[in-house]
Formats: sequence, C-alpha cells, structure tokens
Amino acid sequence: MEKDTVYIDIDDEITSVIDKVISSKAKTVALVLPKRASVFQSVVNMKLLKRKSDQNGKKVILVTTESSLLPLAGATGLLVSKTLASTPEIPDGPLIVSREDDIDEDAPIEVNTEPKRDFRNLKDAKNILKRPVGALDDEAKLNSNNEIDEDLNTIDIEDISKDQDEPEYKPSRKEKKHNKKKDHALSVPDFDTFKKYGFLGVIGIIVLVIASWYLFTVLPTATIIVATNAQSVNANLSFSLSTSANTLDSTNNVLPAKQVTLNNNYTASVPATGQANNGNKANGTATLSITKCTSGAPPVLPAFVGITHNKLTYITQKSTSWDPKNISLDGNGCYVFQASNSTSIIAQNGGSNYNVSDASLSGAISGYPVSGTGSVKDGTDNMVTVASQGDINSATTKLNQNNDTAKSKLQDQLTQGNYYPLPATFVATPSDVTPNVSAGTQTNTVTVSESVNFVMYGVKQADLVTILEKNINSQANNQSILDNGITNANIALANGSTDTTHLTIQANAAVGPALDVNKIKIASEGQKSQVIKQNISSDPNVTNVTIKYSPFYVSQAPSNPAKITVTVLKPTRSN
Repeated sequence: MEKDTVYIDIDDEITSVIDKVISSKAKTVALVLPKRASVFQSVVNMKLLKRKSDQNGKKVILVTTESSLLPLAGATGLLVSKTLASTPEIPDGPLIVSREDDIDEDAPIEVNTEPKRDFRNLKDAKNILKRPVGALDDEAKLNSNNEIDEDLNTIDIEDISKDQDEPEYKPSRKEKKHNKKKDHALSVPDFDTFKKYGFLGVIGIIVLVIASWYLFTVLPTATIIVATNAQSVNANLSFSLSTSANTLDSTNNVLPAKQVTLNNNYTASVPATGQANNGNKANGTATLSITKCTSGAPPVLPAFVGITHNKLTYITQKSTSWDPKNISLDGNGCYVFQASNSTSIIAQNGGSNYNVSDASLSGAISGYPVSGTGSVKDGTDNMVTVASQGDINSATTKLNQNNDTAKSKLQDQLTQGNYYPLPATFVATPSDVTPNVSAGTQTNTVTVSESVNFVMYGVKQADLVTILEKNINSQANNQSILDNGITNANIALANGSTDTTHLTIQANAAVGPALDVNKIKIASEGQKSQVIKQNISSDPNVTNVTIKYSPFYVSQAPSNPAKITVTVLKPTRSN
C-alpha cells in the first residue's frame, strides 16, 4: 500500500495525529484536516509532525483550504494540497528565526516577514512535487528531496516528551496538559454545539417546571371523612294520583300525575304443517232406514246430515222421508222404517279413499239410529299443505311482547317531560290474537298478530319529595334531613291492588346535623391534618374525623378547594 488518506478529527491532539501517520502502512499519507483544526495552529506541532514523519519514512501532505494554516505549513516545509486530486506544494510563509535545539514552547515565536526563504533546494523540491497526491507514491523520488529545510529537523523532541520509546511517540502527561492548554487557547468556539446544549438546557428547565407544577399542584388531593351522630328514619306513607289535578294536595297526599301510553304490534310466523286432500269428492246414493222402538212416525232425516263409513263422513244432499207401508220388526221388538226413496250423498273431503261400493252407513237423527248401504265414486287425490289449529297455537306462543323495551320507552317519555316515572304503574293490555288464515286453509306459512297497549304514570319529583320529607320531619326530632332516601325508595301499588292510581312509598332516610361541606373545604385549604381535625371537631355533633392525602408525599390539604373531597357519613340503614 503506497498511499493512505487519514481524516483528522477536530479534537485530535498532535500525538494522536503522529500515531495515525506512523501506524499507516503507506509511505505517502494525506491528512484531511477539518475546519478550525486547532492542533495545527501551533508551529511546534507542525515541526513535531514533520520530524516524526521523516524519521519513520513517511511523506505527509496536509489537505486543507484554510489560509491560516498555509504560512505555518510553509514555515515547516510540509506539503499542502487543496483537494486529494490537486497538486501538492509547499506554500509561501514567514521564516521562523528561532532554530535552537531546545525549543521553549512558552516563548513567543519570532517571525521574519521577508518573502525569501532560507531553504536549500526549495525551488527544485517544488518542481519535483508539483504532482497530485497519488503521484507521490514513488519513495525514491521523494528521498532525493530529504534535504529540504534540514534546519527544521533540529527540534529536540526528547526535551518535550519524557517517553523515549520508539517508534511510537508517547508524550508525557505534563506535555499533554501543556499542549492541550495551548490548543484550547487557539481554538474557535463551536457555536452549533453551544446552541444545541443551550436549547437542551431550556427544554430541561421547562420540563422541570411542568413536572413540579403537576406533582405539587395537579396530583395532590385530600379526602376528609366526617362521622356524626346522625340517625336513620323509616318513612312509610300512601299517596294517590290524579291526572286532572294541577297542584299538590299535601293534606291528602294527592299528586298531579301524567299518563303516557304506547301501542305496539307484534307478529310471529311458523311454517304450515297441516295436510289436506284437495282432490275431487266422491259422490253417489244411499238406501237408508231408521229404527224406532216407540209408536208413532219417525222424524224426517234432513239434508246435509253426516253419515259415516269406517270414520269417513258422507253428507246427505236432500231430506229423506220414511215409507209408512214399508215397516218391519227387528229382533228387539223395534220398528224399522225404510226410506221412501234413495238419498244422494257426497264425501265430506276429496280423495280416492272415499270411493266405496255397497258400504254400510250409519248415523242418527233425534236420537233414532239411521243405517243403510251406499255406493260412491269419482273421488281423486290432490294433497296440499294447509294451516292446522296446531300451527296457529304454535305461532301464538312465539309472540314476544318485549315489555322491558316498552317500559323503558315510557320512562324516557316521562323523564323528558320532567316527570318522575313510577314503574309500579306500568300495565300491558294485549288484544286478541288474530291468525292470517283459518285452520284447513291451504298455505305455506301461518302468521298471527297481536296489539298491546302499554300505560305508565309519572309525577313531579318535587311533589313526591314534599310528602316524603313531611313524613320524615314528623320523626326527625328537629334534626336536619341528610338524605330523604328517595333514590332507593320502594314505590308499589297500594295493598297489591290493580288500581294504578293508589300507591305506597317506603324510604330509609337519614337525619342529623347539617354540616356545610363547602365551608369545610375552604377552611381546610393548605392546612395540616391536626388543624383540620380541630376545626371540624369543634362541632359537638361530630364524632370522628379521618383525613387521607394522595399521593404519598402530600402532607397537607391542597390550596384548591376543588381538590378536597368532604364526605359526611350517613347512619347505617335499617332493613
């Protein structure tokens, strides 16, 4: 490897730069310098770099465009190139007058501003080195110019560093500290870094302020629990509703009421399962007789009377009279009257199973048995699905009145009208169930419908509270009402009757001392627990005070009353 490019960091010291040059495997090392590289602002550092690179057979080229470095590089004989592709050259610069072997780094450097140089063969060296950085890989050509500015190589590095190990250059701790001070004295402040850390500092302060405000103003809360000598009172009274009354009758407990109604229609459907034969009905004639065990003529058999054969029914189509001359006795001593003529009959339903010949028929009229024989024909089969009574009953059981939904809608109507709903007055009145077809009708679906009328009453809550607190005050012994119990009151129809205008109300109320909660909050602002307890316990009706703070680091009540919760315990409710 004949050439190497090394990028120098802005914070690198001269010892670090020398180490990078020596550790490079290339003979030619191009050092790319950052802007404001403070390490190269010192002519001593330039001499040290030149001396160590020559001792280790390295040719160093500074790649930079900073004009402030050019005179120093020219004074020490270091090659400079504007870019890696540019031709390196030794720039013009002031002549360093001080050439003593022992360098006093603290002494000021004397500079001769004369443009002429005291370098041997400097012109010839420049002519040879007017090539790009990469062209300096030939060590032989560079070695012919080793005589450039030999006077600069007289710097005694051993007097600056106590570390004598070669080839690695390790300056002493004292030298590092001294060089660092000099470099810092020449360095230019990085305003970008200053702005970055300044911005972070401002953000940190803002976050700290917000966190402090949140922790010590927003989060802190206090809960004050006060126990008193309060008592429980059971209120139980009856009252009536009147939709025609306009004002409360507190003497008789009659409350003006509002009635709301809702009508819903419900339907349910089931598949039809009945079967019917819609084929032709068999028809024919029958010869009939009637048996009568008493004297007198038998009654005439009217038309459209059913007579049966093997549970199949045939309907007579005309009336049948009896021949008084054609009478005989049976084995029981009864008279058998024969018909005067044949009787036309038709099968009750269609179907080929009604076709019979000389079939025995039986029936009755006015308690007298009728019998005979008959033949019918031309009955055909045509099976269809019809509605059965069972289908109608099944659909009826599926009707869902959904009373809960209706009750909720009625309560919403009353609430929106500023009335207090009375669910105990809710009544649902259904109509008769109506099927869409009658039993035996050909259909695939049976649908039934039902109409339900819902009713509920409501009253003004203020009227209800008035009669309730009147009853509580009669038992309070001059104590204040802490809770009238209306929230959990039980309202029911009077005596379990169906009259929705007469009701009872049962409530478990609490009476005791009336403490001003807002006054307690204001008096507790920013106070310690002991002070708060003393202030509240001064009331003889207070039996105990408990104070809780949150979070754990809070030791006093917040200054904001909204962050303080005061709870006055009520007495245990009796069943």
